[in-house]
Amino acid sequence: MDVDLACLVQEQDEPVVYVTEKSILQTPSGVPSNDANDEPIGDDSVDDLSWDDDDDNDDDENYESEVRRKQIAEFCEWIRESGRLDEFVNILQHGGPHNFSSEDVAPDIEAPNVEFPPLGHWSIPVAHVDDALAVVHDDPSPTDIDAIAVGKTFLEKKDLVIAVGKWHMQRQVEYTVSRSSKTRLTVICKQNETCPFKLVASSKGGLWMVTKLEDDHTCRLDLTRNAPRKLSSRVIADLFRKRILDEGSILKPRAMIDEILREYGIEVECSVALRARNLAIEMVYGSHDQSFAVLPAYLEMLNRSNPDTVYDLETDGDDRFMYTFVALGVCRVAFSVRMRPVIVIDGTHLKGKTKGILFVTVTEDGNEQCFPLAIGVGPIKNDAAWTWFMERFKRAFGDRDDLVIVSDQHVSIKNAVKAVYPTAVHGLCYYHIAKNLIRVGRHVISMFKSAAFAYREEKFLKYLSMISSSRAEVYNTLLSIGVHRWARSQSPSRRYSFMTSNAAECFNARLLWARRLPICSLIEVVRDVIEKWFDERRAKTVSRDHILTEFACTKLYKQVEMSRQYGVQCHNAHVYKVQKNDKSFLVDLYMRTCECGEFQLDQIPCSHAAAAIRSAGHDIYDYVDLYFKQVTLCLAYHDRYVQCRVRMNGQSRLHSKFALLNQFPKQVVLRKEDIVQQVKAQVREVEDNKYARGVEALATTGRNVQPHNRLSMKNGDVDLRDVVYLRDVVFVVNQDTARASVRIKFNLKFERVMIERI
Repeated sequence: MDVDLACLVQEQDEPVVYVTEKSILQTPSGVPSNDANDEPIGDDSVDDLSWDDDDDNDDDENYESEVRRKQIAEFCEWIRESGRLDEFVNILQHGGPHNFSSEDVAPDIEAPNVEFPPLGHWSIPVAHVDDALAVVHDDPSPTDIDAIAVGKTFLEKKDLVIAVGKWHMQRQVEYTVSRSSKTRLTVICKQNETCPFKLVASSKGGLWMVTKLEDDHTCRLDLTRNAPRKLSSRVIADLFRKRILDEGSILKPRAMIDEILREYGIEVECSVALRARNLAIEMVYGSHDQSFAVLPAYLEMLNRSNPDTVYDLETDGDDRFMYTFVALGVCRVAFSVRMRPVIVIDGTHLKGKTKGILFVTVTEDGNEQCFPLAIGVGPIKNDAAWTWFMERFKRAFGDRDDLVIVSDQHVSIKNAVKAVYPTAVHGLCYYHIAKNLIRVGRHVISMFKSAAFAYREEKFLKYLSMISSSRAEVYNTLLSIGVHRWARSQSPSRRYSFMTSNAAECFNARLLWARRLPICSLIEVVRDVIEKWFDERRAKTVSRDHILTEFACTKLYKQVEMSRQYGVQCHNAHVYKVQKNDKSFLVDLYMRTCECGEFQLDQIPCSHAAAAIRSAGHDIYDYVDLYFKQVTLCLAYHDRYVQCRVRMNGQSRLHSKFALLNQFPKQVVLRKEDIVQQVKAQVREVEDNKYARGVEALATTGRNVQPHNRLSMKNGDVDLRDVVYLRDVVFVVNQDTARASVRIKFNLKFERVMIERI
């Protein structure tokens, strides 16, 4: 659902009424005002554009027709967004009805609360509609940089400034602003005051027009072309903003520098390129502050356009942002009956100006594809944030029997799951545990992986015994974590193939560039990704003519091929004995179990079950769980989105889109210093506990310790062989009580101490 501005044009004899973004926000309805007090656009880079707000009341030529043209253009832009521009133009060309309102164009689109004039009173001929639209889309791209000439018009002063900068950049000529006010802009050559080059632009009625242009540079070439040019970051941002919008990615400053040097022969400093990148993001997606301000309105629009969507927004007493949660309706419906009861949760850091944490919850469909469920944003990873997020998730998705929650070993996640889902099984990611064992040797990690992925308890105990014999401290650590949390065969509830948190990690990687965006744009990117996945997978599942999903079909085919080598003996109507070389396995087709454990844990027939099913003459597809059926996958992606697509392309426009929702006057404020202080407080707490816990951990080893800093070690006060590192705190083992040095690794995040000899 697109919501944009419409403009009202009265008869020629009546005063022109121009509805602007600022007038909707600040003036009473029916009395809109011009943007006469707009501040001139400056630059945040070291640029020779210095704007002096001098009062200039010089009268220029009448721009009344241009103003009306701009009004028609913006109204036609609103018509274009409704998808019925051709129908509207056809009505104009054939006389049409005498009264025309927003409901006639798009009754399902919320429009500004204004009354449109009769069609016979339009002051600009229909033939000029396309020309008016060209004004709205007047983008001085590299293909039309030479288009600056006398009579050229621009909607805003910043558009004129950017066009002048790009115009001179292509010619590699420096310029300076000799006069700048709210109604006039004068640009002259920078290198030589006697150079006759001069550009004058004036404003009246809201439009800027080039009124004078002497395009004749007579200055010396060695001064104009060889001098070090400082390019405006705003001009660079305008060059790359379309690419950021089209490609849906964030360019690196180095890539921007190389391209400008290659295309224009101008060297740009990295700091200027970085500012330009941030400005380009703001041009396309809006600013962070204003995105937080309109967050309540955006969430309500998202809820209205997507039924069954659940969201929550929490602020403190001063309306400062704390947490937000979003679960789209189509995801809630699909997970309730069409997805396995296993979810993966994870948190990743935001990269924009306002730091924070992005909480994600995902699962996998019957085709082993990532399926996002909900997202949230909070300041830091702590017990309060994770508990708040999990409580909102439970409200949106409820509780399911045999629910399994997979995550890393973060202590706050553990506490939140225990508080919100006390009956659920909290499984841990095998890979995160293995990373903490990297120092113990690859052979130990290999044994740990075999134990974690084992289907049979006998095989699990075998590898666990091997770990105990090889590294007793690793064995004790794994037991302290809880074997039911990382071993598939020991899990109280079925984990299927969810042995890692890879699904959440993949979704975080998909949002890598979006984590720099303002919060509304971030949520919109997530919604757009989910919508794209729904459309692609819906088309793929509908075109696939098979009973099983592609993943289940591939796995079952391998099992059937292996089963051809087995011998089968029937014990009774449901139990079969399958012989594999010197091993035998009992398969119960009624209970859908096998002694190998794979049949009941994966809910797809193993090779032994496939042999028994073939011997019984049954249809093997009947023994595959419903989650892996193609019909279930089709139903999961059956629901369609109602388009919301709110464009975040500018500050004033961002406000104007949501100003129409008068029932949401509340604005959310985010102050960066608040989050910074919270993060610093958490770091201080970590540092305070680090030393105390380190001393306590070393004391349990029976060794006397003495703290040192790295400087004293560097000066030779301490033998490096006798040093124990504890993050930033260094402990020295007293050789009087310990013959061999040890390295103690204390991970505060996982509340565990690992000791190994050097």
